[in-house]
Amino acid sequence: MTIADTIPHYDLVITDNNTDVFVLVIGESARTDNMSIYGYSRPTTPELQKQKSRLKLFTQAISGAPYTALAVPLALSADSVLHHDIRNYPDNIINMANQAGFDTWWLSAQSAFRQNGTAVASIAMRARNRIYVRGYDELLLPHLAEALNSNPGSRKLIVLHLTGSHEPVCSNWPRDKAVFKPLDTEEVCYDNSIHYTDSLLGQIFAMLETRRASVMYFSDHGLEYDPTKEHAYFHGGIKPSQQAIMFRCLSGTARHWESMSIARR
Repeated sequence: MTIADTIPHYDLVITDNNTDVFVLVIGESARTDNMSIYGYSRPTTPELQKQKSRLKLFTQAISGAPYTALAVPLALSADSVLHHDIRNYPDNIINMANQAGFDTWWLSAQSAFRQNGTAVASIAMRARNRIYVRGYDELLLPHLAEALNSNPGSRKLIVLHLTGSHEPVCSNWPRDKAVFKPLDTEEVCYDNSIHYTDSLLGQIFAMLETRRASVMYFSDHGLEYDPTKEHAYFHGGIKPSQQAIMFRCLSGTARHWESMSIARR
């Protein structure tokens, strides 16, 4: 029996908090130090800045690992760094939402081939609807619209898994969307990747504006930065610095902050 086939039973208490759609956006390799909403000098997050009064900003979020294959399962399941056990992975938000009666969606720009055989894929497989795209993150937006418009009246959990600022950082966003130039250094490319993700978040907020919806964004982890290396941005290793595991998390709604209340008895 695989992780994906193991489904725990939850005794759930569902509280109606006037929110019908929960959108979770999982970013990729977004560094705290490069987001202007947290004080970076270059304006990399203008869309988030527009929404700041409606956001809860978390400033002490730490990833469980400096790479996606472990960081995402740690974030979405009952597993923990101190008591790591893959048998904890089935106890995850997708299985919980399914049993709570939600219509669950997993929309990913990280290809199924790339994630095949990973714990991330095992969690994603539990979603009732799964869509993978090959290309830039913006290709997920039509599928988000599809998810929002499907099964009117149902409560939904929609996860978007972005490519974000993953290496190679100059290749994972469309060049015609560049706002910082010239594109002659990884630093400029990286800041453009953050700005590109920010523009997508702005579009997501616009799509949710008239709905009883909440959105949460977090990056799976950060990146190391060393301008003396051939590739200035890179994943952390066995002993990652704070740069590699510190990330920013934010939440908000179209009109006011709400939270999903699902309690285990």
